[in-house]
Amino acid sequence: MVSVTEILTRLLKQGALLILTVGLGAGAGALYAMSQTPTYTARAFVVVVPQSDTEAAIALNYAQAFGRIATQGAVLSEATAAMRQSTSVDRVRRQVRASTSPDVPLIELTGSADTPKAAADLANTVADALVKFGNDSRTRTKVRLASFVEATPPDGPSSPNAPLDIAVGAAAGLLIGGLAMLAGVGGQRSVRRREEAEPADPRSVAEPEPYHGPGPDGRPTNETLARSHENSQGRGEVPAGRQQP
Repeated sequence: MVSVTEILTRLLKQGALLILTVGLGAGAGALYAMSQTPTYTARAFVVVVPQSDTEAAIALNYAQAFGRIATQGAVLSEATAAMRQSTSVDRVRRQVRASTSPDVPLIELTGSADTPKAAADLANTVADALVKFGNDSRTRTKVRLASFVEATPPDGPSSPNAPLDIAVGAAAGLLIGGLAMLAGVGGQRSVRRREEAEPADPRSVAEPEPYHGPGPDGRPTNETLARSHENSQGRGEVPAGRQQP
């Protein structure tokens, strides 16, 4: 039986292990958040407007189509040429995302940069390039594009998210501590089972008595006569195979 003191000792050790691993994980998450460069995100919206009521149904379909080409070469080349700072189309493609809604003919353009103003300028520049590209073909598409909401500089960075990073680190520490506890409990059970299966003192196992019976020819062996002589001396008897003088 396990005593109460042993149970409390184990609980204290396990609790200290969990506190240590959770603290280390939270600290690692905080260090990660502090080491990352802040990234700011701004959003601009472009709306697809039909030229007549008869084309209202196709505005949503064209919004989906323009959303797919918003981050392609033709639109991004126009946006890159309009930017004041020199950059490449590939870099702009990595910094801009486009998404659409299945219910309304809106295109959302998200720009990411290392400063709030740069993020807003990037989203607005790509939105203007998309509007220009779409309106150049409005005679064929029967729809036009217009700026719906311009992007504004965000108040704070979108990443890193310090509370989230700390929470993720603490959760990882809790998982590692729990696995370590399970591994320790399993090891203790294996040792206990092995100790219960083995005898406490191997020397305490009784060795079998040597054979002292008759030999192969049926006659008593010397060892048998010696043992019989020892026993007969204690009882005053004559051993077998000898005659009393």
